[in-house]
Amino acid sequence: MLIVAADLHVRPETSGERAFLEFLEWISETTCDVCFLGDVMELWIGVPRFGDALQRRFVEWCRREKGRRHLYFLEGNHEFFVVDYEADGFTEVAEDTLPLDGGALLFCHGDICQASNGTHLFLRRLMKSWLAKALLKWLPGVRRIVKRIQATFRRHSRKRKHGGYLPQAELEEWVSAQRKTLPALRNVFLGHFHRRLEVACEGGVRLTVLPAWRENGEIAFYEASMKRPVILPWRSAKAREMARK
Repeated sequence: MLIVAADLHVRPETSGERAFLEFLEWISETTCDVCFLGDVMELWIGVPRFGDALQRRFVEWCRREKGRRHLYFLEGNHEFFVVDYEADGFTEVAEDTLPLDGGALLFCHGDICQASNGTHLFLRRLMKSWLAKALLKWLPGVRRIVKRIQATFRRHSRKRKHGGYLPQAELEEWVSAQRKTLPALRNVFLGHFHRRLEVACEGGVRLTVLPAWRENGEIAFYEASMKRPVILPWRSAKAREMARK
């Protein structure tokens, strides 16, 4: 069984951190593989000088659990250079897309799927570029800039509401484009939009957009024998039953 979780947006020393650590403990009691679909932290810069205790604790947990299960990690738009510095904590990592099971499964955080949002894509490339990485490593005073970015993310987090923008037609077009390089594709998992969407796309590909974990703790369960993923709050009795399969 595979568990998929997206948009946890965990911040240190909050109730979200406590819930996140309980979630990790719960996973440890199962035999499920896990895919973290991006934005695990509210802000995560992989460059070592910016690591905090919560991030280190998570990576240490991953390193321990990697010997017991497959762990996958996709960078979201709140994570930078994590795949460069923390890849050894996971079975596989990716900055953009991660195909598995011979290309039958495809995972992506989701923000890169909006071709019409050119400003976001440009800023994403800029903030994940070698230049940004060099500045984070060497620029004096860059910590103050990062603190401002963190404050911006916190303000954005407080303003975030249920039922945000979800460009379904554009996402379906993106899924169809992926079939050109992944002819065996059958299931696509996205996060980013904080809204749930399950839809059959062209060619019989099922698209699942996960709701944000941070809202109600919802995760997806999936295995090849299932017709479609099952999305449940991880604390629910049904989730505990699914995790034992």
